[in-house]
Amino acid sequence: MHQQAQANHIDCQLLNSAEAHTIEPHCHAIAAIHIPSSGIVDYAAVARRIALRIEMQGGRIKTRHKVIGLLERPEGIIVQTEQGSFVTPYLVNAAGLHADRLAHKLGLASTIKLLPFRGEYYRLSEQASELVNGQIFPIPNPALPFTGIHLTRGLDGTVLCGPNAVLAGSREGYRKGSLKLRDALDQATSRRVRRLTRQHFATALWEKRRSWSKELFAMTVQRLVPAISEDDLNPAPSGVSTYAITPEGELLPDFVLESTPRSVHLLSLPTPGATACLSFGRSLAQTALDHV
Repeated sequence: MHQQAQANHIDCQLLNSAEAHTIEPHCHAIAAIHIPSSGIVDYAAVARRIALRIEMQGGRIKTRHKVIGLLERPEGIIVQTEQGSFVTPYLVNAAGLHADRLAHKLGLASTIKLLPFRGEYYRLSEQASELVNGQIFPIPNPALPFTGIHLTRGLDGTVLCGPNAVLAGSREGYRKGSLKLRDALDQATSRRVRRLTRQHFATALWEKRRSWSKELFAMTVQRLVPAISEDDLNPAPSGVSTYAITPEGELLPDFVLESTPRSVHLLSLPTPGATACLSFGRSLAQTALDHV
């Protein structure tokens, strides 16, 4: 991991246990990688600011306009919604949880399917939050594209623990037990999902057990900071991430893009999608300008 960070020109330091404890005194670490430039932002505030800048430059943001069809024509893309149709010279599909289904409307993403994973969090008590100075990550499982449960101090001083990675029964399954018939049937009848489950059955079972057991979740957190107790964990909102799964049942760890002469489709934006959004957005904006 240290070599990969260096190859990507990231300023990082390889630390021994004593050096790691000078930064995070309560962390259990044999060794660590320290990235001084790492930080945290209020992503909702970032999104609101981006929306404001779009509107200040004459753009319009249309919510509650479910897309029901896409047609590519020489003059551009016709976007059909339940509230009417729009024509754009170039389309950027960044629909997240439903990006593959939009791409299908233009005949793309034939080998890609998105699979939703719910990431559950707990918020540390005020007293336990003092045990964490910044961000503490575990060594991730190289066979899967998940970060693993980690600790993050927010701008308001609270510390979040998470996320785990539980296969969700709905693409918008933010709550335990959430189920949407279309999504559930899609998973149940998918060979690629069955192949993924066979390959990682033990991990999937552990994630399911930990999802329903606060004690097991706390045990995972204690591997990073032993002084945190089960009583220090308070429920926090969950998130849903989608990962592209291949016909062979492998989850792709990197960004997946497909395009037509008039559109580009972001079919998978795993971690660090939000972190890289501004840089990634500049690249996509230039791609769009080159085709307009």
